[in-house]
Amino acid sequence: MNRSFESSASFILPLRRSSVLSTLIAATTIGGLPFAGLDTAGPSTRGGASNFGLQAAVAARPVQDTDRDAAKTAAATGQWQTALDKWTAVLNANPGDKEAIAGVAAARAAMDQGSTLSGVDAEYNLRRDRAKVMFEADMQQTQEFVTAGNFGAAKTKLLAARSRLDRDKAFLAPTEYEGMAKQIDDTIAQVTDLETKSDLQNQDQNRKTAAGEAERLRAAATTARQRQIDEGIRRVRQLQLELKYEEALQVVEELLFLDKNNPSALALRDVLEPLILFRQQSEFTRQKEVGIVQQLNENVAAQIPPHRNLSGPGLRSLSGLMQYPEDWPQLSRMRSGAAGWSESEATRQSMMDLRKTISVNFNNNQLDQVVAYMKQVTGVEFYPDWKALEAISVRPEDTVTLQLNDVPAEVALKRILEQIGSDESNRPQYSVEDGVVVVASDESLRQKTLTIVYDIRDLIFEVPYFANAPSFNLSESIQQGNNGGGGGGS
Repeated sequence: MNRSFESSASFILPLRRSSVLSTLIAATTIGGLPFAGLDTAGPSTRGGASNFGLQAAVAARPVQDTDRDAAKTAAATGQWQTALDKWTAVLNANPGDKEAIAGVAAARAAMDQGSTLSGVDAEYNLRRDRAKVMFEADMQQTQEFVTAGNFGAAKTKLLAARSRLDRDKAFLAPTEYEGMAKQIDDTIAQVTDLETKSDLQNQDQNRKTAAGEAERLRAAATTARQRQIDEGIRRVRQLQLELKYEEALQVVEELLFLDKNNPSALALRDVLEPLILFRQQSEFTRQKEVGIVQQLNENVAAQIPPHRNLSGPGLRSLSGLMQYPEDWPQLSRMRSGAAGWSESEATRQSMMDLRKTISVNFNNNQLDQVVAYMKQVTGVEFYPDWKALEAISVRPEDTVTLQLNDVPAEVALKRILEQIGSDESNRPQYSVEDGVVVVASDESLRQKTLTIVYDIRDLIFEVPYFANAPSFNLSESIQQGNNGGGGGGS
C-alpha cells in the first residue's frame, strides 16, 4: 500500500469535523504538495495575500472543471487512482471544494477496501499454509514418538494436531480438511494398535524374564541346599571320628529336613541310631556295676565300729560317738578372728562410750534438745534421721519427760525413745553405724541389715543312724533262755 495514501487516510475522518483547517491539512498532505501560502485566517488579516489567492483561483477555474469531469469519469469506470489524482488537482486549485473533498474520500475508501481484500486473501493463504506446515510437523513428531516407543506422547500429539486442525478448518478446502482429519484418525488407530502390540510384547517379555529369574533362583537354591548337605555330611563323618554320635545324629536330622530322601543322610541315620543305643546300654551297665560296688563299700563301712580319732585322717572324735570336722579349730578362729567379720573400730568405741554412766532430767524437753544433750554427755555423734522419723509421725518438737540417775547411756537412750510414739509400730529405734548413733524408724534401720554367713560345722553333732542294726526279739530271747534253763534243771 502507498504510504502517502496510508498517512492521508488518517485525515478522512477529521475532514468531517472541520471546514477550512481540515481542507488545508488534506491539501498539504495529499500527493505531497505543500500550500504554505494559503491563509486560514481569512481575508481580513492579510489583504494582499488574499487577493493573490482569489486571482489564482479564478484563473484556474477552467482547469478545475476539466479535472472535475475527468475525476467523475474515472470514478464511474472504477479507475480510482486516476479519480484520486484528478480530485486532488481540483482541491489544489480550490481547497474548499466540497465535491472534490467527497471525491477524494470516495476514491480513498475504494482503494483502501481493495487493499484490505488483498490483505485478507494473503492472510487466508498464510493461515492455510501454516495449518499444513503444522500438520506435517505434528505427523513427523508423532512418527518420532512412535519410533522411540512413546505411544502415549504420540497419541497426545495426534489429539493436539486434530484440535488444531479443527480450529483451522475455515482456512482449508473441504477435501484438504477431510484428508488431513482422516490421516490423523488413521494414525491414532495405528498408534493404538502398535501400543497394544507393544504392551503384549512387553508383558510376554516380562513373563519370560520372570520365569527365567525364578528358574535362576530355583537353581541357586538347589545349589545352595546341595552345598549345605555336602558340608553337613562332612561334619557328620568328623563327629563319627570323634565318637560324638548324638551330635552327628542331630546333624543328620537337619540334613533330612532339607532333603528327606537324601540317600547319604538316610544311610548315616541307620548307622548312628544303633551305635547310640549300644553306647547307652554299655554306659548303663557300667553305672550299674559301679553302683553295686559303691553299695557294697557303704555296707562294709557301716560295719566299722565307732572309734576315737584325735589326730588321724577323717572326722575327729573323742568317744567314737560324737564327730567333728577335721579343721574345726580353723573354723572357730574364722568366726571370731581377723578372718571373720567384726565391727569397725569407730563402732566399737561408740558402743563403749554408750556404756558410760549418766543422769538425765527432762521435763517436756523437745526431742532435738534431748538428742543434743545425749551427744554432749556421751561424746558420741548422734544422727536423727528426721525424714524417716516423720514417716512414723515423730517430729523434732515432740517432748520428752524422763528422770534417771547413774544409768548407762544406752539404757537412758532406750528409755528416751520409749517416750516417743504411741506403740511399737511407730516408735523410733537406734543403731550404731560407723561410730554414729543413728535414730530412725525400725523399717529404715532394717533396710541396712547386714547378712553374715558363718561356718558352724564344728558346732553341729550328727547323730548316727544305724539303719543296719541287728533285730532283737526280746520275748523270743527270754523264751530261749527259759528253755535252756529248764533243760539244765532236768
